[in-house]
Amino acid sequence: MTVQLTLLCQPAAASLRAGVFPSAIDAQVDGRDEPALRDVDYGRWAGRSLKAVADTEPDAFASWLADPDFDGHGGESLSTLRARVAQWLMESDWREGGGRKVQTLAVVPANVVKACVLHVLDAPSTAFRHLDIAPASKTVLSMRQGHWRLQL
Repeated sequence: MTVQLTLLCQPAAASLRAGVFPSAIDAQVDGRDEPALRDVDYGRWAGRSLKAVADTEPDAFASWLADPDFDGHGGESLSTLRARVAQWLMESDWREGGGRKVQTLAVVPANVVKACVLHVLDAPSTAFRHLDIAPASKTVLSMRQGHWRLQL
């Protein structure tokens, strides 16, 4: 059986275009809400501009930029997001195709696409900041014999 998971990156929300930390953006898999693939929770920073946070909490902001384990904003770290997404990838029941190719479409925030890519490539969470995912872009992951692959 082969699984093909197509990740469509959501268009950038107005808040992101304005440089504001978003509230946790929901995600959908095959048209159904999927809480495990929601965006990272920025805690008390949600709804605030990056500039405002950098000006009022410079040390915390610098830590957030440097450390994927940082959760000092009261939300979740990028590493926690990555673990949540990896768990979803590993625990989802991909056998529904009865031995045929299973195709799944997920519409997710850019951070979730990054987390999927890092998981599939077994890359460190520190690589999170080195990935740029374009709004409305498509990323395809495939799994065969229990191993994920990234299709470019």
